Amino acid sequence: MEEIKHKISLRPYSQKDGEEIIQWCDTEDRFYKWNAGVFGDYPLTVERFTEVISKRSDDNNYFLFCAVDENGVVGFFVLGQPGDDRERLHFGFVILKPEVRGKGYGKQMLKLGLKYAFEVYRAKRVTLAVFENNPSAYFCYKSVGFWKTGVTRYYDIKGEKWNCLEMEITVPPMVFRKAESFEKNRILALYQSVSDSEFCTWDEKYPGMVDIEHDIRAGTLYVLVKGDTIVGSISVIPENELDDQPFWSYREGVREIARVAVSLEYQGRGIASLLLEKAEAELLTANCCGVHLLVACRNLPAYKTYIKAGYQVRGKCSMYGNTYYACEKKL
Repeated sequence: MEEIKHKISLRPYSQKDGEEIIQWCDTEDRFYKWNAGVFGDYPLTVERFTEVISKRSDDNNYFLFCAVDENGVVGFFVLGQPGDDRERLHFGFVILKPEVRGKGYGKQMLKLGLKYAFEVYRAKRVTLAVFENNPSAYFCYKSVGFWKTGVTRYYDIKGEKWNCLEMEITVPPMVFRKAESFEKNRILALYQSVSDSEFCTWDEKYPGMVDIEHDIRAGTLYVLVKGDTIVGSISVIPENELDDQPFWSYREGVREIARVAVSLEYQGRGIASLLLEKAEAELLTANCCGVHLLVACRNLPAYKTYIKAGYQVRGKCSMYGNTYYACEKKL
């Protein structure tokens, strides 16, 4: 398969897009595989397309998208909420411009649509339907992670019985694991994205690639991932400059938690608490009895998260040009 040469993004459908989209159904067979006759008979007219699509664009249960690259519109689909199931969205009328088919655009467009469905709409599952005689579409959906539900519907198309398969994908789980070397640039981008936030004391130099590479080699850097997205990261350090501070209640079998970062789009969802919980579980399996950490006195959101998670302030210290609370938790 030829690699994608152009980055694509999604934007809301505009009525003027209809004139181009209808030209992508250039054969009768392709037309019916796309819409199962919902748009009437072939060939499709702008008026008929606009009439059907307008009913959905005026309905709050439908979201109409166009995929675009630097040359213009390259794809179209509809996400709709069928019935009263608020946890489900359905892909419909998925189509690509003929010139970009077979180049990975469809897979990328679907992933962007799923990101919207799961992260913006907060759907728990997404469904779609594909005709059994449309293998290219079926394998595209399968490559993204859709699977057959076992439900088959039948349509009378051109005097023939066409089998239509229902496919489904559920919200990907968050997985906590050790970071891998190929992820180091994405982790650095995560660090840099949060360093500009109001309460953060990080800068363009710290934490940097040297810290990431060291932690990955040592096996002490963990990430929380959802699909292809790094939602957050956390480092667990065995020996560090905090060990000699005078205010700790216990020193043996203790580790430091450091460099906790949560993707901006996931902040406010309890991800930092989840990172702490997962890291502490790892430490318990390693027979550690406690955790130390520093939190900048000005970083009130992080401070509140640690206190809520059971950490206790043992003192204050000045390091790296900032003042920190020294916090401790017994596991």
